[in-house]
Formats: sequence, structure tokens, C-alpha cells
Amino acid sequence: MKFNRSMLLWGIGLLLASAAIVWGGGELLLALAVPFTALCKALRSLSLMSAAGNTAALALYWLICFSPLLLLRRKQKLWVNLLPVIGCAVLFRVLWLMVNPDMMPGVMRNDLGKAIYAGAVYSVLLTWSILKLMTSPGLTDSGKVYHALGIFLTVCAWLFLLEGFGLGLSRFLSGLKALKAEQTALTSAQLLPSRIFLALDYILGAAEGLGLGWLLLLGRRLVKEIAENPFSEACHMLCGKIILWCRRIICLLAAANLGMNLGQVLLAGKLVNVDLILRLPVLSLAVAFCLMALSCLLDQGKELKDDNDLFI
Repeated sequence: MKFNRSMLLWGIGLLLASAAIVWGGGELLLALAVPFTALCKALRSLSLMSAAGNTAALALYWLICFSPLLLLRRKQKLWVNLLPVIGCAVLFRVLWLMVNPDMMPGVMRNDLGKAIYAGAVYSVLLTWSILKLMTSPGLTDSGKVYHALGIFLTVCAWLFLLEGFGLGLSRFLSGLKALKAEQTALTSAQLLPSRIFLALDYILGAAEGLGLGWLLLLGRRLVKEIAENPFSEACHMLCGKIILWCRRIICLLAAANLGMNLGQVLLAGKLVNVDLILRLPVLSLAVAFCLMALSCLLDQGKELKDDNDLFI
């Protein structure tokens, strides 16, 4: 059942990544802004239908803007309860400007500007979640930290899948379109190295996103096992599995990025309309090494406990 749940979460991440191919425009920020742009487009269409539609759109607008007040709790700290109120004010401003883009400042009248507006809402929600968790009573005794860490790892896994598998494909397709425009001046044979390079670049990014997403979901399972019993046999078996996957992914990432960097050097004169960058997967390697180190420590702790039990 645990394996099936991890696979289900992995599948959900792939669905989100696939949706980003259509709506993300190749950038993570733009993909995160999609819910707001879709909502504001619907509100604007409804308001332009008729007088009744305009009234309904205004009612929905006010209802959505006041929805953060549902997060208020009497026993919460005052400064934690202040954030939902701030969230209301931010939603009023963001939704109004996105429904009426002509009122936006000139520098924000583009997709990136909308993404920044949406990011302000996400920032308020994230800050409220963190403050609520950190100020909750009995934080370390109730297992809330483990539960919150599990949610965080799931979201991070989805973001890796979104960036590598989904948005990477969107950028790959955009690159192919740019190369197609060059066919008037260059032959297909001259563009072939660039097409191959773009395809390999996407495969590398997708493999990195899929691998890191899977590792983080295994890490989520490990957090759950630690919360229940860090010395259980199930936790021990999972640690061995994570160590094995981490070793594989670290080696593959290092070798694949080395190949791409060397390929850029050798084919630099033949590549057309391709962004040349130095690929150093520092974040991905850090995540994999940290998970492997944690699994090794838990494994050693289990062995020490088993040795101590022999003397009792």
C-alpha cells in the first residue's frame, strides 16, 4: 500500500507536469500563475455577459477575496491571525488587476508580471503555514513536524517533476520551432546537431526531474517510518532502497551532465539557436547526498540498537 501511494503521488506529479506543457509556457513561474489567470479570465467573461453576470462575478470576487478569513482561529497567535487579513488585501489587489489588466503598471503587463502577482498570494499562504506550524503547542511531541515535512517533500517532488518533465518539454518544443524558422537559411543536415542537442538536453532534464521526484517521495515514506519507529525492519529496508537509488541517480547525474558539457565544447560551432550553459546539478546532488546520508545514519542506528539488544 505504501508503494502504491508513492506511485500515485508520482503519477499526480506527472499529470501536473503534463498540464504545464500546455499552459506553462516553459517557465515554472508562469505555470504557478495558471490558476489565477484562468480564474480571472472566467470572472471577466462572466462580468461582460450581462448585468446579472456582472453581479455574479462581483459576488464571486468578494467571496474569493474574503476566503482567507476562514483560516482565522481564536487560539492562534495574533501575528499568525494577521496573515489571513493581509491575504484578503493581497487577493483584492491581485485579482482586481488581473481581471482588469489595463489598470496594471506598465512593467507588469506581461506573463511574468502576472506570475509575480500570483507569487505574492502564494507567499502569504506559505508564510501563514510555516508560522502556524512553528507556533503550534506540542510541536515536537505530536508528530506535526513529520507530517509537515512529508507534505513539503511531496510538493518539492512535484516541483522537480514539473520543472524537469513538463516545462522542459515546453522549452524543447519552443527550441524546435526556433530551429524550424532557420530552415530558410540552413539545411536540415546543418540543423541536425542542434536538434539532437536539444533532445538530449530535454532527456537529461526529464530524467533528473523524474529521479529526484522519486527520491523525494521515498524520503516522504522514510519520514513516515521514522515517525512510527525509526528502528523498525520496514524503516531499515526502506533505507537500503533509498541508498541504492541515491547512488544510481548521483552517478547518472554526474555522468550525464559531464557528457552534455563536453558535447557543448565539441559541437559549439555547429549549434544554432541553442542556449549554452554550464550544467552543474548542485541542488539535485545535494538532495540525493542528504537523503543517502540520512538513510546511512538510520541504518547505523538500527545496527547499534540490534547490537545493544544482544547484551540485554
